Amino acid sequence: MNTKPQLDFIIDAKTDSNNAIDFYDYAPEYIYKFLPKELHYLVTNDKLPTQELVNVITRYTNDKFEDEEKNIKNNTESLRKRWNEINPEYFVLTDNIFNVHPWQNGPYVGYASIFGMYPRHIKEKTFHYPAFSDTNTAIKVVGHEMLHFIFFDYLWNKYNIGEDTVLPGKEDEYVWCVSEVFNLVIESWQPYQKIFNTEAIPYDDRHKKMLPEMMKYWQENKNIDYLLEKYFASQTLGVWNESKKDKK
Repeated sequence: MNTKPQLDFIIDAKTDSNNAIDFYDYAPEYIYKFLPKELHYLVTNDKLPTQELVNVITRYTNDKFEDEEKNIKNNTESLRKRWNEINPEYFVLTDNIFNVHPWQNGPYVGYASIFGMYPRHIKEKTFHYPAFSDTNTAIKVVGHEMLHFIFFDYLWNKYNIGEDTVLPGKEDEYVWCVSEVFNLVIESWQPYQKIFNTEAIPYDDRHKKMLPEMMKYWQENKNIDYLLEKYFASQTLGVWNESKKDKK
């Protein structure tokens, strides 16, 4: 029996402020999307000491969680209820997509976030969901992030390729880009749209450029192995597999 993961939704201001501080340091190209407008000055104020930046973000996050406590709790409860309604159908679909590949043991945890983007951490099985969005928007984030968890576990088990793996001749973020575009393909697929009513919107020009080819392979044969082998290309995977043998 393929046991399905337990997903918990947690409201914790400290986790979200740490999320913001980590994101600020890690992904400067997305920071304007991540931060609310009232904090955009933090991006351009390069004279602000690091500790003061941390203090500003922490105060802002704590104040928001306190001021919007009731709203965040209500939204989270609605999201939890909706997830419990749709997750049986969702897991049937992911079994179909990933050849009944077993989910890793949990728990999987979603954290409420007051910010504008929702990073996830594969090894820790954690992600962030929008604290202020309506349930239909927030549930799409949940479905998207859960896809990432099983995609990367499948990829690791089949090819020994992880999120941070750098493939020969590819940019450092190539595997991450593949995972995001794979999600776009699935989010454009009618059985998935039936559950979430999703619309596949690429993050950037890289993903927009990659999407048509990957979409083509999925439409040809709705099989993840066919898609991955076609998209990664046998030459790339061959070089990667040979490099693995050399390390043994």
